[in-house]
Amino acid sequence: MFAHIFKMMWQRKRANSLIIIEIVIAFIVLLAVVAFIRVSYQTYSAPLGFEFDNTWSIEFEPDIKDREKTGLTARQTLQVISQLPEIEDAHTMYFPPFIEASSSTTIDTENGEFFVLSTAVSDGAQQAMGMKLLAGRWLNESDNGQTIRSVLINKLLKDNIFGDGNAVNQLFDYEGDEKLRVVGVFEDFRQMGEFSSVGNYMMFRTDLDNPKSYYRSIHIWVKPGTPRAFEEKLQKLLHQSAPNWQFEVTTWQQLRDEHIRSGMVVRIIPIVISLFLMLMVAFGLLGVLWQNVTRRTQELGLRRAMGATAAMVQMQIVFELLVISLMAITIGFLIAIQLPISGVIEQLTWSIFFQSVAISTVIIMLLSVACAYYPSLIATRYLPADALHYE
Repeated sequence: MFAHIFKMMWQRKRANSLIIIEIVIAFIVLLAVVAFIRVSYQTYSAPLGFEFDNTWSIEFEPDIKDREKTGLTARQTLQVISQLPEIEDAHTMYFPPFIEASSSTTIDTENGEFFVLSTAVSDGAQQAMGMKLLAGRWLNESDNGQTIRSVLINKLLKDNIFGDGNAVNQLFDYEGDEKLRVVGVFEDFRQMGEFSSVGNYMMFRTDLDNPKSYYRSIHIWVKPGTPRAFEEKLQKLLHQSAPNWQFEVTTWQQLRDEHIRSGMVVRIIPIVISLFLMLMVAFGLLGVLWQNVTRRTQELGLRRAMGATAAMVQMQIVFELLVISLMAITIGFLIAIQLPISGVIEQLTWSIFFQSVAISTVIIMLLSVACAYYPSLIATRYLPADALHYE
């Protein structure tokens, strides 16, 4: 039986080759989408490195360009709102979490060049955010007046620059001829939220006593259960401190929700496209198989005349498409495996790749069975007498 099936498949190699090309394209697209979903889920599930509950962000837009006056007003505002009974803590941060904005630079080291994001925070902000210190200490007043600027780095940047060695109190080149001294190493910090990958990160210190210090946002940690109506009271106090300034108050939870919504839109679009592609492939396979079965009335009728049962004929049609699908999947696999081999996509690990291959293979095979079922059912209706209509 199997020899006969392969012989018949070879005789229809031109039609089958078109089906193979169609399935190869569908498999590669499906594999890419599944891998994309797996990478996104893995990235989403990784720890952020900070806590966002009960935290509010106050963005302000000064009405003056004098940096020193801006800093003075901001410090006064910070002191005033810190006295409110609803607020447990208040700190400054140049860029709040969950927004697509950050300072960035490229650091040239002996181990290569590394792209690094950074921000500046006031003393105590790391503890308020629930960050985890792995080595050394946090930035504090002892870093004032130092010839070499102090910095905190995350574990990934520490591993990239210093490897397995100790990073605390070590120096590395920054921008130009400037050097930075590492005073502490913290756990990976994903400022841009769940859909951002873990990257190199640094934190500088904002000296609130320095009149030239500049920052663009204040972040407050309110007591649990504080109602959103507290914003009205906060806004009145802010405008009393700086009447001509513009303030925007949002919670970190709101920023996170917005970040997730925009991230989901980006990820839903390729999923929808792949579903439409799968639907087109399904209709294409169904049409081709239906046409093939119609053209094979003589062959299928003769098989019935030679003693083949309806179930055997139906299994033949399904088996043929499964073999064709496996051939297409093999070709698609050989093409797709070049991605993890080349390392073009850093997040695409071998584990995720093979999981995606397995899921895509199962989906394609189930789709093939579903598309072959109805044409194979039609094939079982051909009686031996139908073959007599053909010479």
